[in-house]
Amino acid sequence: MSERARRGFLTSARPGRYTAMVIILLAYVLITPFTGVGTFSNRLVNLLVLLALLTVVRTVWSSRHVTVLTALLALVALLPTFGVWPDASTPGIASHTASLLFTTLVIGAILSQVLTTEYVTLDTVIGAASVYVLIALLWGAIYALLEFWSPGSFNFPPTFQAAAPTTLVPLMKDTVILYYSFETLTTLGYGDITPATPPARFFSVAEALVGQLYLAILVARFVGLQITHHTSGRPHG
Repeated sequence: MSERARRGFLTSARPGRYTAMVIILLAYVLITPFTGVGTFSNRLVNLLVLLALLTVVRTVWSSRHVTVLTALLALVALLPTFGVWPDASTPGIASHTASLLFTTLVIGAILSQVLTTEYVTLDTVIGAASVYVLIALLWGAIYALLEFWSPGSFNFPPTFQAAAPTTLVPLMKDTVILYYSFETLTTLGYGDITPATPPARFFSVAEALVGQLYLAILVARFVGLQITHHTSGRPHG
């Protein structure tokens, strides 16, 4: 590896900007099933997730306008969590839409750095992994909105249907939709929850395709970078 390449590698290998965000995201996924909507722990986890994601966007994109836009979307997304208005209501739907846009911006910000980097470091890999988790969260919100606007979009286990009506609050509280999103993204397909309408089937297939294509493109990109840097450091005979 040339001296210039070595310096670039050391620069990109500094303490990662994505580590804290990934830890908070994993904590959100693991803790949410055990916290009730509106509880202190639930509000704290949601707040930490949005702050971590907002910090990443601010780090990657220094534009003031983008920062203000993402901050406003994060604020609107948080309002139902803190009880400003009901989750399953018209303002609540606006909050979920803001959450969708916010998550999309975060994914775009991370990908703009991960897919354009010249060196594959641990921070790059962590950033790429965080996008995979964010894709599941993004589609989870889409599924919840589908079920709210068109009840019966998904076939749930009878025990879940008897325990809670199909509105946004119990869906997100019980994390059934989030579970289904990760199940679809990873193409596990247990069959306990199935899409029942054309829009639900379309988004389910789209998520599976996005998940598989993302992994394939990402691995190809990283392997290509590693091969390029390995061969460029060899002397030419």
